[in-house]
Amino acid sequence: MPLTSLRLIVLAAVVTVGALAATVLVWPRWGRWRFLVRPSGVLLTEALLIVTVGLAVNRSQEFYPSWAALRDTSGPGPASYHVSAGRLDAWLAARPSVLSFPWRPPGWTSWHLAAAPTVTVPADYLAHPAWRYSAVLIVGTRPWALPPVAGPTVLVNVTTTASTSASTLAGALPGSLGRDLRVTSHRWALVTSAADSALARRVATAARGRFPAVAFVGVAAPARAAQTAYFPRAAMIKAALTWAADETPPPLAASAPEPAYLPPAPRRSHHLKPKPKPKAVRHGARQPRP
Repeated sequence: MPLTSLRLIVLAAVVTVGALAATVLVWPRWGRWRFLVRPSGVLLTEALLIVTVGLAVNRSQEFYPSWAALRDTSGPGPASYHVSAGRLDAWLAARPSVLSFPWRPPGWTSWHLAAAPTVTVPADYLAHPAWRYSAVLIVGTRPWALPPVAGPTVLVNVTTTASTSASTLAGALPGSLGRDLRVTSHRWALVTSAADSALARRVATAARGRFPAVAFVGVAAPARAAQTAYFPRAAMIKAALTWAADETPPPLAASAPEPAYLPPAPRRSHHLKPKPKPKAVRHGARQPRP
């Protein structure tokens, strides 16, 4: 049974519950032996609980992808960043001509969307099975007719309703996408329409590390975010998508760590006057990184 197998985690959880039940069952019994059985049962239950939690964390973070890696006692070598195949990788491999498709992960009906999200993968997604890709989330109350945008970025087109919550777009949806496709967990970009600008602000606030760059299309006033761009007309969706894709990191190979933060570029100053605060970019121009 693989170390990262879900069956192993379930088995460990069942054994933990069984040890707890057995401890409770024999607690008032066995006479003098109870002074030995009670602490032994408590310690065994705690140890099994720690093992279960450790297995779950290891499955999520891939610290030890196999039993061989866990048994390895050699000295520290070069860092390795394991890239697991997405659950849809095999499905896409059987349909090499399909780049855009309706995405229906388990539980998506509870997201209160108008329809299933549409996902578009880069043309070279299958050619690089060890790469992780950034993502651009497109949010709108009406379906967006997306133009073809070249670039190594996964696009997720979401049609929201009045019941769609910011926590869904900031947590549940990215979590499901990370299981289905090889995407990063940080530094995505967000593209939104005028009708969904308030929802986009809440999403960017709820997941600052995930959506540091936000493009607003057809919004009357720019929003306050770490990196924003303002595109006043809905016809500028292609420019907005290009800007958003440029704000995300390039694809990451298995040997590269995932960046959670990009250091700011050094500033050159020849005077002591304070610099004005940067304003949001208008008409699709890129804003300099802080």
